[in-house]
Amino acid sequence: MKEMNRSTFFKYSALPLLALGLQKCLSIQSKPFDQKEANFSPTVLVVGGGISGICAAMKLQEYGISAQLIEAQSYFGGRMKSVLNDNSVSAELGAQLFNQDMKEIINLLERNYLEYSSVYGDGNTFSLNATGKEVWDEDSNIYDWIDEEKFLTKLDSKDIDQDFSLSEAIDAMTDEKEKRILLKNMFRELMGKNPELVSTRGTYELYKRFNSERDADELHCENGLGRLIESLIQKLEYAPIHSNPIKRILWKNGKFNSTSKKGVIESNYLILAVPPPIIQKISIEPKLPQAIQKAIASFDTGDMIKITLVFKEPFWRKEGWSGSFVSNVYKGVTVIDSSLKNQKQGKLVLFIGAETALELSKKSQEQRQEFAYNLTKQAFNENWQMPIEYYEGIWVKHPWSGGGYNSFVKYGGKPNAAEVLRNYNSNLLFAGSEISAEFPGYMEGAIRSGYSAAKQIHSKIKSEKGKP
Repeated sequence: MKEMNRSTFFKYSALPLLALGLQKCLSIQSKPFDQKEANFSPTVLVVGGGISGICAAMKLQEYGISAQLIEAQSYFGGRMKSVLNDNSVSAELGAQLFNQDMKEIINLLERNYLEYSSVYGDGNTFSLNATGKEVWDEDSNIYDWIDEEKFLTKLDSKDIDQDFSLSEAIDAMTDEKEKRILLKNMFRELMGKNPELVSTRGTYELYKRFNSERDADELHCENGLGRLIESLIQKLEYAPIHSNPIKRILWKNGKFNSTSKKGVIESNYLILAVPPPIIQKISIEPKLPQAIQKAIASFDTGDMIKITLVFKEPFWRKEGWSGSFVSNVYKGVTVIDSSLKNQKQGKLVLFIGAETALELSKKSQEQRQEFAYNLTKQAFNENWQMPIEYYEGIWVKHPWSGGGYNSFVKYGGKPNAAEVLRNYNSNLLFAGSEISAEFPGYMEGAIRSGYSAAKQIHSKIKSEKGKP
């Protein structure tokens, strides 16, 4: 039987960057003894303490350029957050998966002596309907339908110069009701929004920037990605500032004056490493060019809840199941096996998007827990076991990240908005997974985008000094 890997269908997969709050999570707040005090007159101010901003600050430091990192939230790592135990991880509340072509995240893990391993992928996958399971195997029409190449072929056959909603694109691809329902439910989870609100051309742009033929969900970190964030933060020359959102940026006389609760930070260059919808909350004077404003406004964020269930053992494997399934009972719900190779315990992760996430976010934790238990019990019937641990993250209308997983180009926005922001030639630069030229929506994309912004500033400084 052939495994149905979600990224085989859609490489902007359901496990891009997602930071979800929970007690006992690793958060980096204290200043290591060997760091200098925060620099309020750096050459570069990096706004946003996620992995993109951290990597931008690191790369600038390597170039010998002073950089100060500042973060609105009380912790660093943004959409990378872990619930940790002794030397492993109980749950990744945010970013988790990557593949062997994502060299930058692998390089960071290896340089910081963190282990990674393959994700379990054997067994059968299915869609869960009101009447039972429909297994996806190599002879299944459903499996054939959601093959990524065939999807792109269908998309390419449309007039891509005319944008239309993703819901319209799906309707144009098939007259079969069940296929439409399945595809729309998968995209609800992937985008965290009803496909009616998502740009088809914007989605197409994401495909073109995923530079790998491998499944995106191959590997995960055994020790917890929070430990990577901790290690990187402690290597910064200047103590990063947390719990200080930038509210106002004034660009005057070749200098940026960025106002936070701790005062004004003056810099020659500025990197905004925050999601585009959050940039709109910052007052920037003088106003950015109209094309840049439109590009920023083209992004929207989804509604997402991530639930991790920990079991004594991965009981589903005994019956030949992979642990992965898509629910057609509830809109926008996908489940995967997230068990670690070096643990006997089994883990199922529920990704709940769009309308279902919005509805569940208004309920109590006990009600959400009951939802997760009932759904997995329905999927695995008499084999189901009671979870021994439960973790949840509500990623709906978050004040500093907007939602999950990433920002996406909404229907009616500029499909090339990411390219516009990447190519803005100014002393103010943008960075983040959403706009990365490679692997958008993944940690890899965020890292590369941060490095790219730092490299651009390095080139500008060399040019201004008249160096070759």
